[in-house]
Amino acid sequence: MTEHDHTHPMKVLTADQITDAFVEWFYDTAIEGWYEDDPIDWDGAINRAEDDDHDFGPQMDSPAILKLQRKVRAIRREEGY
Repeated sequence: MTEHDHTHPMKVLTADQITDAFVEWFYDTAIEGWYEDDPIDWDGAINRAEDDDHDFGPQMDSPAILKLQRKVRAIRREEGY
């Protein structure tokens, strides 16, 4: 994951920003422990990540969020959810 100086939230808007390390961080921060038995509330998950100094912008269909959703869904399929 790209480091930043934390004086401003890290903008996450493009698909190329969604690296394996970022997906792992997002999953650990915003998904794991929250949605074991329920569908993912993407607004809630994104809000948790934004509370941790990230800015996904105003659009839930940005290239970054769409790629992140695909990657997280793949992880959940592998884990049997």
